[in-house]
Amino acid sequence: MLRLQTEISVMTPATFDRIVITAAFLFGIAMDAPWIFTHPQALAQNTQEVSSKAQEFPNSTLLNITDHIAFIGEDGQGHVVLALSTSRGRDGKAYQAEHFVQMHDEQQGWIKVKGNGQYDNVTEELLSIPDSQDFQYQGTAKNGLTVISPSNHFTLTLEPISERISKKTNGGHFWIGSAPAIMEWQNRDLKGRVFYESLLLLNFNRLTHLYWDLLAEFQGFYMSFDGVGDLYLHSQEGELMPPLIGAVNGFLTIQEETEYFQNLQLNAVDFSQGFGFYWWPDKWEAGWSSENGSGKVQLERSQPNNIVNWFLGGFSMGIIQGEVTYKGQIHEVYGVVELLR
Repeated sequence: MLRLQTEISVMTPATFDRIVITAAFLFGIAMDAPWIFTHPQALAQNTQEVSSKAQEFPNSTLLNITDHIAFIGEDGQGHVVLALSTSRGRDGKAYQAEHFVQMHDEQQGWIKVKGNGQYDNVTEELLSIPDSQDFQYQGTAKNGLTVISPSNHFTLTLEPISERISKKTNGGHFWIGSAPAIMEWQNRDLKGRVFYESLLLLNFNRLTHLYWDLLAEFQGFYMSFDGVGDLYLHSQEGELMPPLIGAVNGFLTIQEETEYFQNLQLNAVDFSQGFGFYWWPDKWEAGWSSENGSGKVQLERSQPNNIVNWFLGGFSMGIIQGEVTYKGQIHEVYGVVELLR
């Protein structure tokens, strides 16, 4: 960070914002992190919870909902990771929808997939996910969901999602859960774990507006814990997301039992130069305490997939692997990490 500050010290904040926005627009970012460019007022700072009834059908004429699926499965040929997000928006009487999808095979690397980008939200769906020609949805997250992708030749079946973290403010609603899942792809039956995140923001729609007042760093880790549980870690700087999900947050599940972290510490310990005046974190150490004791993890990123770069930052995904020390035993984790610098 000191290097970055030295390199761009001759630039004014306004110039920096214009460079970032221009680069993002030209690259046509379509990603699952709708808080990348946003104004702090898009999410009220008052964290007083609102009633669930008010959130079930928001009356705001400007809103954005994103559902993010992160699947980590494996068979005798290795691991497969899928990240699929679908955003829906309303701006006045107009409705929008957009997919962001990435897929990685342990043997083949990053797979070229179809379906990225905006599509017509002809049914004006908001709370449920509208179908597209590339992805069709059957069921719901809480009751069991099947995602069929004819163009990518896979079917992903999610068992009912168990909610792990949920929080509402008078500006939004965030929840995340996990469950077992199976993907059928290329004559393979990949069994594993799936994370399901849902984010609703009122008075905000990144599908029709540009928000440049706040560039907040983001790290999201979605990992399978020895194939029988999950490890989720998240950190976010800035003003938008911490009131809703915390600056640092996470959980561990084993056999569907959730352990909530206290005193979670997540630190990057090794970096590599990005294509510009910034650095990507490559290795992390994390530790936590809980009612059941304490744990720690060492993580390393490989197979980087640099999706967009604007020379002063970027958005990248990668495969994340590491070892967890928990209750005196060592467990392996494997998954995907999403990074915004």
